[in-house]
Amino acid sequence: MHNNNAFAIKESTSLAIFWGNFMDNQCLVVLSKFSVTARKTIGAVNPAKLVRDSQYAAEVFEQVNEFGDEALILLSLDLQQLLGLLTPTPVEVAPVIQKKYMFGARN
Repeated sequence: MHNNNAFAIKESTSLAIFWGNFMDNQCLVVLSKFSVTARKTIGAVNPAKLVRDSQYAAEVFEQVNEFGDEALILLSLDLQQLLGLLTPTPVEVAPVIQKKYMFGARN
């Protein structure tokens, strides 16, 4: 006879170990909030698959953006940053040109 409770405990323990190795507490909290909030708008989100499968994550985050719920979009951006899926793009800064004379004073 197969003990379903033992299987569920083993599965949840291995998932906790998996998440524990790759995530901190803040990331787990944001992931949980995102999963619960997204369920109300785009349907069920599999948090383990979201972490492991980049294609699935891209599809979920795209659905969130298309839905347009501002709070959910901000939560998804936080989660994407915590998961390392967002990388800031460097901003090019125009070089400062030193003028020969400033305010009438000569150098």
